[in-house]
Amino acid sequence: MLKEECEWEKERRRTEEEEACLNWQESEVLYLDPHVLIGYHRGPVLRGQPIRVSVNVRANISAEFTVIRLKVKKGLVSMVAQTMPSDLWAVTMERSQGSKHEVVSITCQKQSSLKHTYSPSLLQQVVCLSVDGLRQSFGIAMTVSADWWVEYSRRNNPPSPQGTAESFFSFADRRILGIAPISESNTIINTAILTSQPVSLPVTVLGTGPDGRMSDVTAAVTCKSTNENIVKVSRDCSALFVDGSESGEGSTCVVVEFLLGMLSGSICLEVWAPSVPLKMSLADPVLNAIDGWDRLADHGCEPLYQRSSIQVLAQFTAQDAHRRTTHLFSSSDWLVDVTELVCDWLRIQDPQVASIGKHNILIGLRPGKTSLQVISEQWDGVLGSCDITVTSDPVTLEDLSVQIVSGLGMSVTASPTHPSVVTATVTAYNILLSHQQEASVSIWLQFSDDSASLLSSFSDIPFFLRRSSLAETGGRRDA
Repeated sequence: MLKEECEWEKERRRTEEEEACLNWQESEVLYLDPHVLIGYHRGPVLRGQPIRVSVNVRANISAEFTVIRLKVKKGLVSMVAQTMPSDLWAVTMERSQGSKHEVVSITCQKQSSLKHTYSPSLLQQVVCLSVDGLRQSFGIAMTVSADWWVEYSRRNNPPSPQGTAESFFSFADRRILGIAPISESNTIINTAILTSQPVSLPVTVLGTGPDGRMSDVTAAVTCKSTNENIVKVSRDCSALFVDGSESGEGSTCVVVEFLLGMLSGSICLEVWAPSVPLKMSLADPVLNAIDGWDRLADHGCEPLYQRSSIQVLAQFTAQDAHRRTTHLFSSSDWLVDVTELVCDWLRIQDPQVASIGKHNILIGLRPGKTSLQVISEQWDGVLGSCDITVTSDPVTLEDLSVQIVSGLGMSVTASPTHPSVVTATVTAYNILLSHQQEASVSIWLQFSDDSASLLSSFSDIPFFLRRSSLAETGGRRDA
């Protein structure tokens, strides 16, 4: 019974010593390993008021020497250390400076000459540190990261360059009661999966003072995304972004957290990701030889085949808190044309059968079957594909369809059933109303298999186009 009371008294005294070191402030607990505990206040504290750090070591360490190291960037803080009286440990301090960092080493040597009655699990405070932000190191606020690691004389456990644990100390030149991250939007559409080009959203973190005044403290906060498979946050906390390496899963509310000492704020972000596989379509998936059309190749004349436009469509989805899939436009009927986004990632599986020309035109080269694919650099795979057939069966050119566009008109109407849906209708006019008015001309080739292609898709093939006018004062065509 007396032994239990003694142990309880020692633990109570240790707790009081630690609270005194921490100045009775709310503390954060950081375990370097099961034997070493760091207690500290994260802040933010006003400039000139130090942050206290309590270093505690457990009694049951078998090693003769325990070395606890703390590394901070040089020139940001000043540190004052006080060793605590102990009949269990002989504690010495050493400070060293490199070109970029300052390292404090705390060496604890077990007092083997004394017989101890401490409980093996008892933690004893060995050092109390005071860490103060240097006045010239920051403006409104600053957060300093500190790397910690521990070494034992009887273990082969060299410290890693990053340390085994990290703590953060925050300082400010004014009282800050809370922080609020803000962004110009709460939505990111993850096209990076399609393009391998990052999509980012700038973020500013504002600190609120007791007088309501707002200050930009973005440079002083730390941050993390609760799910980096959906969205990431930049190292300096100034941007949210996706880079295409994500899992392909969206979210109606993925949280990104921001911290300034003990103060916290967050952003709930909608992230919409493309559903895979993408929907790919060809105006004509079967490309026939065109009767009477040949081109000169290295080994003589060879048939000219039909050509087709390419369209790639995507659905953008996200999952809600109940893992239910929702769609960007509130319905699975809506698809987004992403052809221009993926044009650099279109590939033909067999490039001897077909190729991709200018303006995403599919060109038949020789009879065979292959597929058109959208590949992903980030995912190292295929995001979508469709089959292509090139055949020597001939088709004939049966007609030309000419469309003249002299002007455009547009009307916009709201959907009565979906308030968020707006329909834009574009009308093309084909009447020239004034002298020297210009118009664009689209010419379609109509083939015997009921397919049609724009004449411009054969722009790499020499051809002559003749026009005639029913009136002597007809229009002029510029070549």
